Amino acid sequence: MDKHKQIFLVGLSADIFLNISIEAINTISKSQCVVMSKEFSITHINNIRKLCKIIVFEEDLIENEHSFLWEGIREMTKKFDVISHIKINDPIFFSDGYQELNYFRKKKIIVKIISGTVGIVELLNKSQRPLTDRKKNSSVSFLYESNDFSIKNIIMSLKTEKLIINLSKQHDIEKIILELKKQNKFKKISFVNNQIYRNISKKIDNLRKLVKFHNKSVFNNFLILEK
Repeated sequence: MDKHKQIFLVGLSADIFLNISIEAINTISKSQCVVMSKEFSITHINNIRKLCKIIVFEEDLIENEHSFLWEGIREMTKKFDVISHIKINDPIFFSDGYQELNYFRKKKIIVKIISGTVGIVELLNKSQRPLTDRKKNSSVSFLYESNDFSIKNIIMSLKTEKLIINLSKQHDIEKIILELKKQNKFKKISFVNNQIYRNISKKIDNLRKLVKFHNKSVFNNFLILEK
């Protein structure tokens, strides 16, 4: 593994730049180059440029050089020793951060994930429905896309008060609805995305029509289960 080559997968809120963590700022500042999407606002891009002068856009990298983005970033390590790839929101929970991490590790490149603000916290705060209750101890489990996803096993082994599932196209919505009805152990079941918040505790079947998938990575669907 080449110790001189480093790639950081950095999370950045798509809405509020100031939600960026100190660790993310320090990481971007020490990078020789930043890779990010044009989907970020001009304000975000200009703020990133203040931290790192060289920015390469994902869209240009794919169009002009490589059909596979990660391969394009790997090729850039021939010119730059330290690269930050900025991901919309959280690289772990909302994105393919683990897959990208494993890809670069197989290429013998040092890679680290710098988690950004968990986007669902922003969505719930905007709806005036905080994720946790400050008046009592609260615990939350987050579940992102997984190849061995089993809603039954997850519910049975759940030890926290809340479970948040980032729904993806890989999830079988029908199985989730069926298992939630069978288990019947949650006091409240909610759905939230970039546009709406719904309490579906008494109408779990509504999940079918609420879940929508868009091509843009900034659009997410969440299922919130509360004991």
